[in-house]
Amino acid sequence: MKKKEEINMEEKVEQSQEAQQASEDVSAQAPSIEKAQAPEEELLFGFGKLTDKQRKKRAVIISVSAVVVLIVLFALAMWLWFFIVNYPIITVTHKNIDDLKINYTLTEDGQYISNINYDAYLSSNSSVSIFAKKIYLSEEGVSEDNTAIQNTTIIQNLIDNQEGGAAIYVDGNYKIKSLKLKDKIDLVIEEDCSLIGPKYGEFSNVEAIISAKDAKDISILGPGTIVGNGVSYTNDAKDESLFTPLAEFNVKERVLQARKRLREAKDDGVRPHIIKIDNCSNVKIQNIRLYEAAFWTVNVIDSNNITFKDVVIDNNIHVANADGIDIVSSQKVRITHCFIATADDGVCIKAFGNENVDDVLVDRCSILSMANNFKIGTETSKDIEKVDVTNCYFFMPENVVGGYSGIAVESADGSNVSNVYVDNIYMQGISSPVLIWLGDRLNKKNGSDGKVGSITDVTISNITANNVEMASAVTGCVHNDKTYYVKKVELANFNITYRNTGENLHVGTVDFEESMNGYPEITRVLHNYILNHEMSVYDDIPVYGLFARHVDGLKVYNLNVTARSCNELQRDNITQAKDRYDVLNVKVN
Repeated sequence: MKKKEEINMEEKVEQSQEAQQASEDVSAQAPSIEKAQAPEEELLFGFGKLTDKQRKKRAVIISVSAVVVLIVLFALAMWLWFFIVNYPIITVTHKNIDDLKINYTLTEDGQYISNINYDAYLSSNSSVSIFAKKIYLSEEGVSEDNTAIQNTTIIQNLIDNQEGGAAIYVDGNYKIKSLKLKDKIDLVIEEDCSLIGPKYGEFSNVEAIISAKDAKDISILGPGTIVGNGVSYTNDAKDESLFTPLAEFNVKERVLQARKRLREAKDDGVRPHIIKIDNCSNVKIQNIRLYEAAFWTVNVIDSNNITFKDVVIDNNIHVANADGIDIVSSQKVRITHCFIATADDGVCIKAFGNENVDDVLVDRCSILSMANNFKIGTETSKDIEKVDVTNCYFFMPENVVGGYSGIAVESADGSNVSNVYVDNIYMQGISSPVLIWLGDRLNKKNGSDGKVGSITDVTISNITANNVEMASAVTGCVHNDKTYYVKKVELANFNITYRNTGENLHVGTVDFEESMNGYPEITRVLHNYILNHEMSVYDDIPVYGLFARHVDGLKVYNLNVTARSCNELQRDNITQAKDRYDVLNVKVN
């Protein structure tokens, strides 16, 4: 019995010990359960309870993260805005040269292009910073009923009083004398609005309707118009009729007939540019129409980082000296997707300022010129390098004659011209595709030091030209018994077709070089000026494809020329060694 009780006692002791052990195990697990059930906000990245310091740290992290997200969202919004205003959606986009090939026509009076597709160039959306202070002229007292002086005084005071920059909105059609822009001013001419420059006789010595000197970060924007009233500064042409093709081509008759149709200046007074940019940087001229210039439409001198984009220059095509865009002694210039119709050179690069010319691009432009569509020259004393002209359409209206060369590369006053690249140009009705001219005019008024310059490293390729009248030419010169050669020229893939008229040529001789110390022009390769154009000698070039003289290093590939059906001239004077006149290191394929 006793043994049985002892056994029961031992079992109770063991059960008591097991119960105590189970209780201790539960107690040991309790902290872990509490920790697992702790609220999330009491944890810092899942490790323990938050102290006050850790709570503050978490608050800072959350605040900084929120700021970063806002900055990123703001940057994305700014990028989207920049893309929209700089690349607006327009009806037509000229993506390549084929899109540019349009059959342009003239107005009934034969003075202007009648069918410019403004929607292809001008958009209602101008790229003005959203942070810019906006000033609308109609709210500042400017009025269409005011005089030019009243409007000019109000607008100029507004410009002069802006210290941090502003966007000045032209929201009407306002007469002005002239305006001068300053740093960080955007001049915005709204759709169907204009600034109207003075007519001849209203004011004296107006150099430019809009100008900027020693300024930076400025813009001249549209899609409105600046009116030059250029015709008022000129006399009527001697012959107002359209110049249609001669039944029998002759270079002298061609020159005389063209000159009869020029509107010459009324006097020697100043004719205003529409825009002049002098010693400026970071200038944008975009999405704007410039109408009827009296002289060079836009003159950019001694400036850098200049952009022309979607600009329409719509000039009377008979006003003498009305160039389109003149780039003088400037650097880093971009001229893209512009339409230019004008009486003188379309895009012209000159070098008579304080600086050399460096890094100029002309791309996807349509140009009508009664002189040269693209020209380096004539005032050329400082050096010119790195010039590219690509993907352009040079044209004359159907059955209208005018102009000289599609591409002219000239050094007349001592410039060293180098690294010129021209590619993919389509010409319609241009008289001569190419002129490369190294001359010895050496005009001191243009900064000449009396030394002949140089032309080297010129590549011109993929040229199609229809309805031409004259050969292309590459010529150096002889000065003080020393020969100055044009060097390293490559011409490749030319497809040239003549206008099929008759001929009445007065063919000159290769060694007739009197003109090389005068004005450079394709009609003057064999020329001698005597008192006036009527008395002067204008000899026709003795080939129909390519004329070369004083050239060292000439490569010609795939020169395809279809002459007039009545032609009796040879294609060139370089293929056969016996025909060459001081042309060295020639390669012809």
